[in-house]
Parts: sequence; C-alpha cells; structure tokens
Amino acid sequence: MSEVPPEITPTSATVVTANWVAQESAVTAARGPQPSPADIFVHAIRNICLFIIGREGRDLTVRQLAGFLVIYTAEQPYTVYGLAAHLNLPAPSIRCIMDRLARLGLIVCERNPQDRRSLLVHRTVAGSDFFHQLNAPATVARLLTPPAGR
Repeated sequence: MSEVPPEITPTSATVVTANWVAQESAVTAARGPQPSPADIFVHAIRNICLFIIGREGRDLTVRQLAGFLVIYTAEQPYTVYGLAAHLNLPAPSIRCIMDRLARLGLIVCERNPQDRRSLLVHRTVAGSDFFHQLNAPATVARLLTPPAGR
C-alpha cells in the first residue's frame, strides 16, 4: 500500500475538488445553457429537411431520401427487391421511390441482364453531385451545428 504524499490531505483534496467544480460551473454559466442531445438531433433533422426542400426541383420525401442515401452509400447496383429488403418496405413502394428519383435524374433503372424480371438501380452524375453537396464537410457542419442556447 502506498502512502499518500504529505501535501495531499483529505481536506486539501476537497478544497481542490470544490475549486475545480466552481471553475467548471463558471465556465458552463458563461457558455449559457447547452442543448440536450435530443435538441441537437431534432435541430439536425430540421436542417436536413430544409436543405433537401431548398433544392430546386428536388423535394424528396423521407422514404425517397432514405432510398437515395442507401443507393449512394452502399455498393451498387441495387435491385428493387434488395432495396425493399434494406428499407423494410414493399417492392411497389420502392418502385414509386425509384420512379421519383429517376424523374429527378438522381438514379437510372435498367433491366437486370441476368434476370429480366428485375431492375437494377444505378447512380447518375446528377445524383452523385447532389450526394456530394449533401455530404460536403461545410454542409455537414452547417446541418449538425447545435442550436444556440435557448
């Protein structure tokens, strides 16, 4: 068992701890109230929605955005059924999502040469540009910046 150095006593440790707590309280008070993780999350979702609807001609629903992000963050190509399984949605819903993304030029669908009944989903230059705008460090920083104290 090691000995406690003579300069540190229970009383001096308590004083040091009390001083540290007081300093931290003063710093926290100077910063103002900090947003909770829930506030930060809701703020980020709000900013993402505003970013998406602010894009000319590219209003996306949550499901369309989810499909777009799955396509652009995963190995490609996806099939309708693969995307349906990944998003836990029925294939007809995925078909509607893909139709909308294709109309916007964000994806291209083509028949699967190995199974003519299935469609393959491919990325496009316009979709890649949109994804890179959404994923740019400056955009991410702006979207995830927590709200100022209330």
